[in-house]
Amino acid sequence: MNSYDIKFKVGTTYFCRSIGDYDCVYKYEIVSRTPKTVTIQSKDCHNPVRRKITVWQGCETIRPEGSYSMAPILGADKEWVEPEDKPKTGSGTHDDPVRYSFKADTPEERKTLHKRNMEQFRKDAQAGKVLSLSDLICGAENVHMDNYNKMKNKQEEK
Repeated sequence: MNSYDIKFKVGTTYFCRSIGDYDCVYKYEIVSRTPKTVTIQSKDCHNPVRRKITVWQGCETIRPEGSYSMAPILGADKEWVEPEDKPKTGSGTHDDPVRYSFKADTPEERKTLHKRNMEQFRKDAQAGKVLSLSDLICGAENVHMDNYNKMKNKQEEK
């Protein structure tokens, strides 16, 4: 029997991602193990199931949902660590990009807010911060729709 570098450990939670959706994360806890199998419990309340261990590049792996073309593969090198609940501050890093508010009630408020966001965006970009452009795009869309609706209303009044 070979010795492998990375093995599943009882009581440890592991994760893998969906092939079709990166944001879909599967999490499983190793309930028990033998030299050739592990019993896993899904974090989504499935009953415990036993799966055969295979080794790929020195790492134990299993197919937690069975074997099919796009089945997830769980590796012993992917231990799940609960993310820290740090409040987002918009510090301008890749993990915490600068965000811009685009929530306003009236067309005038939206236009003013968009101008203010664009001024702040220029300053943040010059400072080399990581920015959330989707916020600015949403704000610009809102202003554009306000202008479109205003023009449409004027045409209907004529």
